[in-house]
Amino acid sequence: PFLAAVARGMPEDARADGIGYSLVRDAFGAEPDAALVTMAQDGRTGEAILRTIATVQQGIDGDPIAFQSGIATLRALGLEDVARRMSLQYLLLQ
Repeated sequence: PFLAAVARGMPEDARADGIGYSLVRDAFGAEPDAALVTMAQDGRTGEAILRTIATVQQGIDGDPIAFQSGIATLRALGLEDVARRMSLQYLLLQ
């Protein structure tokens, strides 16, 4: 049920009992990186996306705050589907 909730973009509605589940749930409620959102608004969208992907990777490598910020920033940049897919992939690889 949790994976289905992530796929719908509503993990806060499901119980998070597995490894990494609470991290993903919290990421969907986290604050995006304001500097990266501003960068995108200033016309540097590509750079903001690349930096956000690097932030998510940093999170996958063990920094939970970076993971949460990266997923939240992807969503703020309008990449909701990418954020969901990355979160699902992360959970499936755990």
